[in-house]
Amino acid sequence: MYFSKRLILAFFLLFFIKDAFSQTSDFYKMALSEKNSGNWQSALVFVTQALEGNKTNTDALLLSALCKYQLKDYRAAIVTLDDVVSVDKNLAEAYKIRGSSKYELGMYREAINDFNSTIGLDSKFTLAYFERGMAYLKLKDYNAAIKDFDQTIMMDANYADAYRNRGVAMSEMGNKKAAIVDYNKAISINAKDEDSYYNRAVAQGDLCYHKEALEDYNQAIKLNPMYEKAYYNRGLTYMDLKSMDLAVADFTKSLELNPRSANCYTLRAIAKTYQSKHQEAIADYNMAIRIDPKNIQFLMLSATEKSEYGDKKSAITDFNKIIEIDPKHEQAYFLRAELKQNLTDYKGALEDYNKVLQFNHTQEKALLGRGKAKLNLNDYESAMKDFNEAIKIAPEDADIYFNRAVLNYTLKKYDDALSDYAKVLAINANDVNVNYNRALVYFDTEHYFEAEQDLH
Repeated sequence: MYFSKRLILAFFLLFFIKDAFSQTSDFYKMALSEKNSGNWQSALVFVTQALEGNKTNTDALLLSALCKYQLKDYRAAIVTLDDVVSVDKNLAEAYKIRGSSKYELGMYREAINDFNSTIGLDSKFTLAYFERGMAYLKLKDYNAAIKDFDQTIMMDANYADAYRNRGVAMSEMGNKKAAIVDYNKAISINAKDEDSYYNRAVAQGDLCYHKEALEDYNQAIKLNPMYEKAYYNRGLTYMDLKSMDLAVADFTKSLELNPRSANCYTLRAIAKTYQSKHQEAIADYNMAIRIDPKNIQFLMLSATEKSEYGDKKSAITDFNKIIEIDPKHEQAYFLRAELKQNLTDYKGALEDYNKVLQFNHTQEKALLGRGKAKLNLNDYESAMKDFNEAIKIAPEDADIYFNRAVLNYTLKKYDDALSDYAKVLAINANDVNVNYNRALVYFDTEHYFEAEQDLH
């Protein structure tokens, strides 16, 4: 265990000069001296010794609690402050420090109760209003937060943090322009406040002021080169501006600082897709899924990328995971069916199309897909029923007529096939596949002139 030289000295003084400082006040004075120098651990050592002589000394108890709070031992601070208020219920500082400790532990409503007590005892306790506003902000009670920040600013017009956090509350309520006004004020008070630049950049981006947003992100990063969120959000701004190289660079820096960010891997994957770096994009999706294996959005994006540019079987694995997480995910069944059909697994595709149609019997694309699977499985009668039903639902879908034409040709229903090809061309006169397929019909029916025309 590492001990600072200052802390070793404190223990040394306790051991060797305890008799010389037999009075509680002497230890308390040394604790105050250490506290004023920012040596919280040493201060705690001395104030603990002071309390041995008088366990109900509220000044010493308060200092002990403050030391524990500063050392981030919030639960211990609360226990000590419970002792303080049991001795004296009128110490505003005790409730304030206990409220701050509860805030740090995420006990926001309990913290508000303590800040209420602080303000009830001392209506001019500025920090209590500010910290109560912060607790309301965490609870997304933005109106209450703004009210407390207003009061804080009324009491201290140069309280930069109050302006910044009031800006956050305004932004969350959708008032981005008012938020920017508050961030401007915070920056005018403290030009080195990277959080105000960052927050203003976010608000500027929400208003599509991308140039101004970039300037603020740049300044935030200049002030704090380790500002991970600034790199992340600047990357998003570059994506909005279609500057994918710069976006990838920022996402990469963000991941250096926070390598467990699944969202950042996903965004970098999307940017790499725009760069046509599909294998790198797939690698990023795999990392995102490794970090957050049950995120359906990540799995869906990954499966889509793999199905178009990578390994279709791996894409099916991603769809399997989606369906395992959400057995009623209609789109996953449909896209998996399409992949299986593409891989000539017609029986597997048929099962998935059936599942889609259980969820939504009017899904014409599933009816079309199922009809195609049945056609490939030589179940012609059932395939025809699916194509006919799909046409009733989507009478302007050329793809359905085209596939029914193929089925009619297979069944040697040549007139019906020609009628369906005509409907395809009526919907889409530039469908190049029709001419070749219709030429086959003409050849089989000995209409060689028409066949030759279609082939040319």
